[in-house]
Amino acid sequence: MIGEKIKMNKLIILNGDSGCGKTHLMRLLMNTHEADISVIKKYSDRDLRPGEENAIEIKPGCATADVKNMDYVYTGKNDKVYGFQKRDIDMGFQQGKSPIVIVDDEELLIRLCREYESRICPIYMQRDVTDLDFIEELRKARKN
Repeated sequence: MIGEKIKMNKLIILNGDSGCGKTHLMRLLMNTHEADISVIKKYSDRDLRPGEENAIEIKPGCATADVKNMDYVYTGKNDKVYGFQKRDIDMGFQQGKSPIVIVDDEELLIRLCREYESRICPIYMQRDVTDLDFIEELRKARKN
């Protein structure tokens, strides 16, 4: 998929656990298919994290009330609010692009699947090993 032309004109939703590579995949797609992808930027009331000065997928530090008034809203596992607008998805389609967004909420994912039915491509990503499992394996390897 990475080396091929996308032109599928579907809403791509990246979903999965923290640290599984959702943002990394989004960046890869943007680097290889920039003309065919439209990133749907999410807004959040959380603070800016180090290295997010040029974040492509999120705009942190927004007023909670503003985020909660968006078309698609969810509360993350960190108890921070995330939201984005339907018009941004529709604008991507109008431009002949595949809108792409990271969503970390199952109910919102189901809602988007219902609303965009035949125009959706959900991608669930999963880590093979959790960070804690990986650290534990490193500790065991040092003992042996």
